[in-house]
Order: sequence, then structure tokens, then C-alpha cells
Amino acid sequence: MEKLYLPHPDGAVGVEITLALVEQLEEGGSLLELAERLVAKELKLAEAVTLLKSVYAHAGITAPPDDFIVAQQPHLHLARLLTAIIAPLSALGAIDQPKKSLSLRSLRRFYLGVLRWEPQALRAARLTDLEDAWKGYALHHGIETEPVTRAFMDEMLKKFGG
Repeated sequence: MEKLYLPHPDGAVGVEITLALVEQLEEGGSLLELAERLVAKELKLAEAVTLLKSVYAHAGITAPPDDFIVAQQPHLHLARLLTAIIAPLSALGAIDQPKKSLSLRSLRRFYLGVLRWEPQALRAARLTDLEDAWKGYALHHGIETEPVTRAFMDEMLKKFGG
């Protein structure tokens, strides 16, 4: 998924799912914990609205009024957003399953240290770009791409620096 489309009074708006957006959302609290609370139906409506407003702001879009967001099923849009973030990060080995934590640091170390991406390019990269780069690297080096584990990412970092 390259963009997540969110409802807006002026028509649906597309928001790029970039690493910068993931970092911003993770600063507000664990995305995995947020996903668990959403699935368990423990996430309050006000929290969902606030989080979606931060996504609009990140995209440089004026957020619609709260009552508009509430009428558009914010929990559903939040679930789509979290799926668009967690699934690719899991495939990239950035989720430590036993600890149930997101490791953006190891992901950054791999792309900056091993693949030699520039920091600003990495932050602007869509998660699909990260997946494509990983698969290209793996294909070039004869590495199985499914599944990527955190242990494998750590091994790659030790082997190639970063």
C-alpha cells in the first residue's frame, strides 16, 4: 500500500505511509500496543480521533472537525493504517515478536549502514520502498526473503557493519 486514503470533507485525501510517519506515530507510544488495544476494543474514540488528526497534520492536510472524523469510523481507518505499517515492518524483521516491540533503530541501522541510504531518503521512503530495496538486496546476495527475523537483521548488521 503506497497511500492510505482518509476521509475529508473536500474528498478523500491520500497519505503516504513513510518511515517518517511511522517514527512520528511511534513517538506518541507503541504502535504494537496501540494495535492490541484497537483489536481488544479498548481504544477510546477520542484517542483514535487524536491519532488520525496527527496523521492529517503529518501529511500537511488540515484535519477535518472532530465530529466529521467520528462519523467516518475512525477505528476502521486506524486499523487500516496500523495494518499498512505493521505488516511490512514485520516482513522486514523490524518487529521483535517475543518482546512485542518495534525496532526502528535496527531497521535504520540496516538501511543506513548496510545499504548506505542517506538519512533523509530513508525517512521519506515509503514502506513499500523499504520492502523492494530489501528484496532486491536479498535477491542479489542469494538470501531467502521469507521470513526475515530480527536475528537475521542483527546478523546482517554484524556481517556488513552499520
